[in-house]
Amino acid sequence: MKHVIVLGDGMSDRPLEALDGRTPLMVAEKPQIDGLCARGRCGLFTTVPPGMPPGSAVANLAVLGYDPAKSFRGRGVLEAASMGVDLKPTDIAVRCNLI
Repeated sequence: MKHVIVLGDGMSDRPLEALDGRTPLMVAEKPQIDGLCARGRCGLFTTVPPGMPPGSAVANLAVLGYDPAKSFRGRGVLEAASMGVDLKPTDIAVRCNLI
């Protein structure tokens, strides 16, 4: 069986006064996403274990079936892995957002 996971990380946004208390996602025309939702299944589960930093890096690991308490070592490690950087046990990976 094949699965597709659609993870709208950060899509929720915040309600805006200019949109009558709705979020941009609530007022957007999104027929493809609406169609997926109509044919899919929805549910709730805890993606960030107690004591772990709340955020998408931890939550996304849980969604993909990993135990974040055992596998999360920071975003720098995830970024390095995504670029194919081979880290040794003595290496430190740091991630930085430039604004």
